[in-house]
Amino acid sequence: MESVYLDKFTDESRQIELLMIRKKVPVGYEWNYKTLVMGSLNDNCMPISVLLDTAKIFKAKLIIYQEHCHDMMLDPAWEIVAEDILGFILV
Repeated sequence: MESVYLDKFTDESRQIELLMIRKKVPVGYEWNYKTLVMGSLNDNCMPISVLLDTAKIFKAKLIIYQEHCHDMMLDPAWEIVAEDILGFILV
């Protein structure tokens, strides 16, 4: 990846990190929004188990790619991801 993009990356906020590792969902929690969870088997930042848990909690559509990197919209095959997002939005 070119350094022009690497320089723009920042660390995740501490709050987001805590949300990602938190497994317990509050009693009575309801999510009433159409949600899409996306990830990749090639992602070294986000384990597949987290994607599965997140999709289950939010009753979300789950798409798992084979080769995409964590920053999918910067991946050379970003158009595949963009088309899936657009398809999700338009359905």
